[in-house]
Amino acid sequence: MNQTNSIKLAQSSEITLIEMAKRRFADDWNKDVDLPFFTSIARAKIHDLRSESLESPDHPSKAHHWSDDRTLKANRIAWLCTNSQAKSLVPSFGIHLIGLNITGILNCEHSQTNFRVWIEHSNFIDTIDLQFAHLESFSLGGSICKDIHADGIITNGSVYFDRGFTAYGPVNLNRATIGGQLDCRAGRFLHNAEKEFAFNATSIKVQSNVFLNDEFEAQGPVKIRQAKIGGRLDCSNARFLYNQEFGFALDARSVDVEESIYLREGFECHGRVNLIRATVEKRLDCTGGKFLYSAPKGCALNASATNIKASVFLRAGFEAHGGVNFIRSNIGGRLMCTGGIFLKGDSDREAFNLDESAISESVFLNHGFEADGEVDLCNASIGGKLDCENAQFINEDKNGFSLQANALTVTLDVFFINGFKAVGQV
Repeated sequence: MNQTNSIKLAQSSEITLIEMAKRRFADDWNKDVDLPFFTSIARAKIHDLRSESLESPDHPSKAHHWSDDRTLKANRIAWLCTNSQAKSLVPSFGIHLIGLNITGILNCEHSQTNFRVWIEHSNFIDTIDLQFAHLESFSLGGSICKDIHADGIITNGSVYFDRGFTAYGPVNLNRATIGGQLDCRAGRFLHNAEKEFAFNATSIKVQSNVFLNDEFEAQGPVKIRQAKIGGRLDCSNARFLYNQEFGFALDARSVDVEESIYLREGFECHGRVNLIRATVEKRLDCTGGKFLYSAPKGCALNASATNIKASVFLRAGFEAHGGVNFIRSNIGGRLMCTGGIFLKGDSDREAFNLDESAISESVFLNHGFEADGEVDLCNASIGGKLDCENAQFINEDKNGFSLQANALTVTLDVFFINGFKAVGQV
């Protein structure tokens, strides 16, 4: 097909789509809003209604100040995603909207499209329903919304809740399948209601990486239990603020990660972190992470029965207030806790529990390592050395142990030298 014929075909499709839309929405057609919208879709253009910058008053939080010509009804978008004839007229470029105020429920449940749906730096007044939809890719980067129901959604590419995305209600991606990455960098998930979640990605399957980092914030529970992640899980420089005694701020029980898990450098969690039975093909790196939960029940970081194929880093600014648990875990490399601080606090658990764990290489509890509460190495096995040089083990309980290591097996040397200090039984 030559260029002239291609242009004529595109023009014909544009006219057809617009005429169909006029008939479908005849009762409330707004030529100042709808005509530019459908024209942009038909011409495979970004429909961008922002001014030159994202500064106020153009930020979605100021949408109530926007002019009426930036307000689009959600059923226009839903029609493009669900009507078979309309879908066939949408170019492969898809839907890319920026700077709109979206009114009404966006209902794309069970829709199947071969194009992307990107609605960025926009404001949603009502619910977004994408349950069991199949999209090319999906982005709400920089947008503000209430709740999102996307149980069972399938995307061939990535999903973006990034660049300041803000959800005031629960976001549900339970059993979703994502063919690219799940990118929530700088996303804000602010729902915090009793017995509910801020972000639920239980049993999700992600082909590539999951990013909950770079100033990510969740005020309610985040669930990624039983997730299968083809890349890394990165929660660096993120804040998880849910701090109730029952439930977890970050629940990654039985997660399966093909690369590494990062809870480091700016990671801050005020509630419990659950990594029970996690499988990590590379490392678990909590360098500089802050685990600040401290209550009578449970512990700040529970990584019991984990299988970590490489090393574990709980060092250099790592702090746990409320106990760390690696009972019956397998660590395929080193356990590096140099400079780490482990404080039992109000927890009914040990400060650091490695009972029955197996570490293939050396364990470093040294050079500024500090434990306030019992450190339990009973029945553990260490394939290298145990280095406790210049470390403090403190347990003020008169009948308690600062370091308990009954039936511990160490292949190489054990060092309690150069500033090693124990207050309590060893």
